[in-house]
Amino acid sequence: MNDIPLVDEGVITMVDINRLIGNEEILMEPFVKGFEEFVEGTKKYGVMEPILVARKDQSYEILAGKRRLYAAKLAGIKEVPIRLVKTD
Repeated sequence: MNDIPLVDEGVITMVDINRLIGNEEILMEPFVKGFEEFVEGTKKYGVMEPILVARKDQSYEILAGKRRLYAAKLAGIKEVPIRLVKTD
């Protein structure tokens, strides 16, 4: 992958979903009751709330919004809104 695009902290920006990596400390089960409806809503309306991320090497690490990313992937969406947050 090339360098990650410059994103200002706090600004909502669309990025390729392949730039996002999961945070292994965030435990969740994406395929719970109602998740299929969540995917269908994502197909219809897109990702409505930005995924919170932090920079990590040449990617963005997900801090909040892992279900939104899984739903976007299943819905065939290639770019999602992110909001970069400072973690220091």
